[in-house]
Amino acid sequence: MNICTKHNCRLMESSVPAKSEQSYTFYPAESYTCENNVIVEDNETVIQFSAYLESVFDAPMNFDADIPISSILYDGISRTKYMMPSGKSRYTKLLTDDMNELYRNIDLCSTASMYQVQRVLLENRSLNVNEKVVHPQITVF
Repeated sequence: MNICTKHNCRLMESSVPAKSEQSYTFYPAESYTCENNVIVEDNETVIQFSAYLESVFDAPMNFDADIPISSILYDGISRTKYMMPSGKSRYTKLLTDDMNELYRNIDLCSTASMYQVQRVLLENRSLNVNEKVVHPQITVF
């Protein structure tokens, strides 16, 4: 995340001390950054992505439930153009291409390959943590 989600200004590198062995003291970033003008992010996709990341980190987590990431991703794409309504066909190439385009537009160049997306989606998954893990027959395009 490269922006402040409250003000949409770009974050800067600074020399603000952040050491665990120090006592807690407030160090305003303004006194550690140079006198550059504040740059406000105007790319709506970057702003939305940053807000999404913030919501992920703020979301409650259940550490007692062992839900595979493939189940979460499968559910996330199940009602989109990346999966047939039957659930038997996934358009992994389209998903990967769209992800790469999105991340390229927000200057994130390290994205997943189609192989990596397929590998995650085809992992053992359970639709309910109390159900047995299923291995569906899936056609990947």
